[in-house]
Amino acid sequence: MTTTTTHARLETTERDERKRKRAAIIKFSLAGAAVLGIGAAATSAGWTDDAWFGAGASAVDPDDAIDLRGAFVADGTPADGDFITADDAPGTGDDVVVIPAEVFADLTAGDSITVPVWIKNMGTSDLVIAPPTLETEGDLFEAGGATVTLGSAPTSLASGSAATSVDVTIALPDSADADVFGGAEGDVVIGFQGSIANRA
Repeated sequence: MTTTTTHARLETTERDERKRKRAAIIKFSLAGAAVLGIGAAATSAGWTDDAWFGAGASAVDPDDAIDLRGAFVADGTPADGDFITADDAPGTGDDVVVIPAEVFADLTAGDSITVPVWIKNMGTSDLVIAPPTLETEGDLFEAGGATVTLGSAPTSLASGSAATSVDVTIALPDSADADVFGGAEGDVVIGFQGSIANRA
């Protein structure tokens, strides 16, 4: 008796399920016909049509987009870990790439020293690089004394591109007077600035 009742219930359940599936198929078919019918009526009734567009917009986050970093290594090419953020001008913070004092130490008349400094775009946007700034301070760089020159600097750096080097040369001319420049000291500050490259 229990088995028969269960069997009857199963048959009823399967039948109901088939009806539901069939009903769903019919509903979808009718709905499709209704949509087609309305579409045809609208097209024949009005000879115009509209197209509408919607869009969202956003601005880049400068904290992620602009990340120009600098590095100095004594030999070879720096690794990513050698690059530091150098947002602050010397004297206003600790984020300055320091070239050790001994690199340009003990210049003599007619002497010059050239070393590369490295910059890298570690942000998410391509950058336009402004012409670098160069400032000198101290007795060594007074008129007739040492000069600082920079090699070619990039005008742009793509996001994810390899590091780029720029040569820095400090030279003391043959004519430098030992009585004036002997033992003189000075400081050099070089700045690179990157800004987001706008799409053309």
